[in-house]
Amino acid sequence: MSDNTPDQTPVLECKNVNISYYTRAGEIPAVVDFNLTVMPGESIGVVGESGCGKSTVALAIMQYMGKNGSVKSGEILFKGRDMQTMS
Repeated sequence: MSDNTPDQTPVLECKNVNISYYTRAGEIPAVVDFNLTVMPGESIGVVGESGCGKSTVALAIMQYMGKNGSVKSGEILFKGRDMQTMS
């Protein structure tokens, strides 16, 4: 008998992600301790006040932070693989 259990590896997982921007005034923390898990078949929506970091998180997931943005700590995993080590 074959095992037909679905894959339970999250499609996307953010663990304790901290993101900062760098300006002439110094480092500005933009997102602190962000966590998210998206399982196969799930859809999500990210809502929040203006300036709370929604776009910053999306840009970090896509690895498109620009020259002045940086994921300082935490993990962003796609199907269990660390996005920060992917090219």
